[in-house]
Amino acid sequence: MSPAKYPLENVNVADLRGVLWYLHHEVIPATPRKYRIDRIRRFLVRAKTTREFWNVHHRSFGPFFAFDGGRCSTPGCGDIYHHYGFIVGCQPVSLKEGAYFADRDTTASCVPGSNECRAPLWYSLPGPCPDRGLTPKEMQDQAGQDSFDVGRGKSAACLRREPGGRCRRP
Repeated sequence: MSPAKYPLENVNVADLRGVLWYLHHEVIPATPRKYRIDRIRRFLVRAKTTREFWNVHHRSFGPFFAFDGGRCSTPGCGDIYHHYGFIVGCQPVSLKEGAYFADRDTTASCVPGSNECRAPLWYSLPGPCPDRGLTPKEMQDQAGQDSFDVGRGKSAACLRREPGGRCRRP
């Protein structure tokens, strides 16, 4: 993370191995550092999928969607959220670069016993109005600031209509 403060909604997070992969492949090679990242923060996150998603797929996690500046930047995420609700997404990280293996299996879509079964994981945490947020230009303009206004462009009507997936209590 950077010194910037923003809610843990409409963002991507990872397990520790996924964070290390991201740091080594996306942050460290560039100066200044991507998004001014200078620390790792640890969170305890509990997730529960929607009934609509579970009844169709019988899985706890949906597809992973990339978030940048509080906005889903993956085509089609709005359709998925509209259809199933605000589901947490998950994806294993490619093992073609780096060997950040978990000490237990993290995915079932692999050859049993192979390293792919212990791949690092990335998660997408949808929040309110996930198709609205900062544009790439606005992110660049705010790069030196200690907080990002990721709520820009999220009207009161949108916030009521698309509240996101964060629960008020566990």
